[in-house]
Amino acid sequence: MLLISIFTGILIGIAGLAYLFTTPAILGSLLFSFGLSIILVQNLYLYTGKIGKFKNKKDIPMMATILIGNFIGAYCFGIILFLFGFSYLAIPIVITKTSIPILLSFFYSICCGIILELAVSSYKETNNILLV
Repeated sequence: MLLISIFTGILIGIAGLAYLFTTPAILGSLLFSFGLSIILVQNLYLYTGKIGKFKNKKDIPMMATILIGNFIGAYCFGIILFLFGFSYLAIPIVITKTSIPILLSFFYSICCGIILELAVSSYKETNNILLV
């Protein structure tokens, strides 16, 4: 489960890179959705897709493993991008995001999690990838 979670984190990193490389932003958003679709179709372990199915305390170790694996995969992919000189793509986004007040940033994070959970739940219930 940990290796699959790490791989999923790498895929999210790739989807994020596609977002950074594309303009207009709507095209990047569509590419990110395509990356999420691949994760859903392949039934990979994405924390934001699994946390909505959290039922009891027995799921805590599984959720922790998925979260840690996703973090490791995305972090390692980010390090690779940094080593190859792609960090300049993220600098404007980092500056914008760090200038937002912390409570507003927290609110945006919650909203993003809700949207991802709705996309994942919609796909799981209907198997219709167009809902992602």
